[in-house]
Amino acid sequence: MRRAQSLRSHTTRSAAAAAAIVTDDLGVLRETPEHFGETDWQALYLQEKEGKERAIAERDEFKAKYNTLMSEYQVLRKDNQSNELLLDASQKENIKCMSDISRINDQLQKYERQLEHLAGPNWRINLDLPAMTSVQNTIMSSPIQGNTVIARRPAGPVDGQLDPASPEAAMAQVEKVRLMILGMEERLQMREEKLIQNIKKAEAEGIKFEESKKQVMATIK
Repeated sequence: MRRAQSLRSHTTRSAAAAAAIVTDDLGVLRETPEHFGETDWQALYLQEKEGKERAIAERDEFKAKYNTLMSEYQVLRKDNQSNELLLDASQKENIKCMSDISRINDQLQKYERQLEHLAGPNWRINLDLPAMTSVQNTIMSSPIQGNTVIARRPAGPVDGQLDPASPEAAMAQVEKVRLMILGMEERLQMREEKLIQNIKKAEAEGIKFEESKKQVMATIK
């Protein structure tokens, strides 16, 4: 009799101790009050459910932010590749423009020496030629232009120098050379303006890329 009562008492205490310990979903053991009613259990369940939902929401938010950053990075990388191709094409066009400018300048110098021989040192004023406008200072001041050099040949003897037999022939040749110089100066101006446009476009694309890069890096931080 006493042994049976002792066993029943021990079983009751063990059950009470087991009921007093609750294991949550994270595997953490914690003691609960002895009088833990149905309402308390429901509140605990809701609290744990909210914790799970909050953790899932934070994980989804992090995943979405990561995907957004990766998408922006891919766009930035494609833009960078496009800018590099554009810059390479602009550089090739710049080299071609500078070669044309150098060639035209050499021809102009040759004809200018011929006109100076025929019309004197003030041949521009005597022939009513406007002063030549040049934008090469703007070109040379550009940072992109640093790797592009205008090739100039040293001044030497004039090939085919004019030596007319009569004043009428001299004036006809002078007028011909004058018109040629006007046309060449116009072509030179157009090439220089096109070169400046290419340089400005490349510089603008480079600035745009740097700004996009800074924005992405700031978002990552």
